[in-house]
Amino acid sequence: MTEPVPNLKSTCLFFGSFNPVHTGHLMIAQAVINQFDFEHVLFIPAGTPPHRQTETDMASALDRFNMVRLATAYHPRFRVSRVEVDKSGPSYTSETLSTWFPSFGKAGLTKIPMILGTDALALIGSWHEAEALINSVTFYQAPRPETPLVKTTKFNGAEVALDTVAIDMPPFATSSTWIREQIQIGKDIHPWVHPDVRRYILANHLWHKA
Repeated sequence: MTEPVPNLKSTCLFFGSFNPVHTGHLMIAQAVINQFDFEHVLFIPAGTPPHRQTETDMASALDRFNMVRLATAYHPRFRVSRVEVDKSGPSYTSETLSTWFPSFGKAGLTKIPMILGTDALALIGSWHEAEALINSVTFYQAPRPETPLVKTTKFNGAEVALDTVAIDMPPFATSSTWIREQIQIGKDIHPWVHPDVRRYILANHLWHKA
């Protein structure tokens, strides 16, 4: 079944690998809803993240989608898309946006609201069809401890300004990388992930050393 096109006036898009989705992701989504009056946040787990194809601890696209679905199931204003999970080949954000919005990258399209982490946003100038992303997206970013908000990116050898909005919330230090590391050394990851996500990780032996 074809997914409906997101309404840009009421929905903020949240792209990510979510490897795994954690409490910080949910806090960021809720803060965006509270502060900017969006009706929904749409989580979009990447099928095959092009910048992370060499990582050896990337869970399958279906596992990551299932974990996001479990983490958001009881929140009436969170949605999950499997548009990238069902796509073959690398998951380019620009291609997903072009599928939904044929005028993506052209003048006249309403700015696309998107949540993106500071680490990813700093590299946005190297992404596929970066110019279209820079010109067409308003980036909502949450603070990270001791990390300044990203306001520019390098593109074609120059420093280019980004349309960014700071999310007002306490800096959240926990990352998916840290959670995977805790699992690998046998530590309990409660309360950094939703209880249903923790059960899914345990049941499917994700990131546990053999």
